[in-house]
Amino acid sequence: MCYGEVADKLHALCARERTEAEEWKLDDDTHYSKISEDDCMAFIVAMVMTICKSQDIPERFSHMNRRGAPDTWKLGVLTLYSFTDKSWDNFRRELSGMAGVLRLGGLGKAPHKDTMRKFLDRVPESMLEDLIAETARYCGTMDVVVAVDGTGMADSNTSTHYLRRILQITKKLAEKVSNERIEQKEAIRKESVTGKEPPLSYCCTPVRGYVKTTLAGNVNTLAIMACDVVCDHSADVKRLMPVVESIREYGFRPRLLLADKGYDAEYVHKDVRRILGCDVIIPVRSCEPSRIGHPEQDATRGFYRKTMRSMWDGLKAAYGKRSLVECINSMVKRVFGGRVFSNAEGMKRKEVKAACIGHNLLRMFDLRVIRSPL
Repeated sequence: MCYGEVADKLHALCARERTEAEEWKLDDDTHYSKISEDDCMAFIVAMVMTICKSQDIPERFSHMNRRGAPDTWKLGVLTLYSFTDKSWDNFRRELSGMAGVLRLGGLGKAPHKDTMRKFLDRVPESMLEDLIAETARYCGTMDVVVAVDGTGMADSNTSTHYLRRILQITKKLAEKVSNERIEQKEAIRKESVTGKEPPLSYCCTPVRGYVKTTLAGNVNTLAIMACDVVCDHSADVKRLMPVVESIREYGFRPRLLLADKGYDAEYVHKDVRRILGCDVIIPVRSCEPSRIGHPEQDATRGFYRKTMRSMWDGLKAAYGKRSLVECINSMVKRVFGGRVFSNAEGMKRKEVKAACIGHNLLRMFDLRVIRSPL
């Protein structure tokens, strides 16, 4: 989402709150009929700084920062960076034109891109998780129904030099593959005569990885309550317990947890009920083997899994809300982009969590938790 679209979104949301006046007031002497892009970006940074202050986070929590912009301002800029879906170098060029954002940090020009990268490396992940939980709490925690699902963020950390080199290599590989396919066709044609197996074709298609992200969202507010990010292709069921532990750690008390068949396991039902004390609805996988000699009998094992299968007709209506977490995944990827630009694993995790903070801020605007843009 570009900055103009974010500004238009904020203006449309704030326009619903204007009932008595045709214009809303920014200060005592100035009136505006529409929020500008610069004010919009400054407002997002100011909101992060305000939430940090409410959490008693010091302005300079890093021992490396003794002068310059406060750390809470840099944290707001990192959240702002998640909206861009651009590299740090391109983001710095756009940040140079945001006078309102720079004014909040007491700066005359944008900091160097390496300065922001180093700050992202130094900020603790627990602080980002605290902000995710706090912004979700502002959206509302009454009658919480949690839905959990996993998604992937593309690993797009290619440099200009890499793209130029890979283009040259790809051309050479394409010529090699073309020659090998011609030889393979000749071998297949002679196979019936010689009786030898044809050679295997050479595959030059690169396999890209992705960052595995597991989100726990409130289906009533569509806010993200907890986030787990790993840089390997783990199974969904293995990443559920870290999210459940985060939900309990930050004081959320859901009454129901919803998940799809990828999380179907007996120990999941037991652990979630023990940790959160809430009900769990997870459909049983349809690949259960039948009993040997008795195919008509159900082979589902485990008390809770058997209960799910026997009572599924009555649970379908409640389970239908699980699809709202897919809506959260779509919102994050459409607004913030479905990729990360960092190289290190820790930096990738922090990029995704910064995007989750930005998503919760937008939900606060949608739910009219924030009634004025300034």
